Amino acid sequence: MPLGFWFWLIFVLCVIFTSRPWWGARPTYWIIGGWFWLWILIAILGWHAFGAPWAALVR
Repeated sequence: MPLGFWFWLIFVLCVIFTSRPWWGARPTYWIIGGWFWLWILIAILGWHAFGAPWAALVR
């Protein structure tokens, strides 16, 4: 399997499992904003390095 497939699979799983807000010591708005922008940045970098997610699946 190509590396792009593994990148997008792990990316989607990480987004799903880290999208929950944490109710704890830190304010929720910091965590949601921080995770949101982090995943946007990683998606842009992954798109540049490996191409579109659907292209990685059909190779």
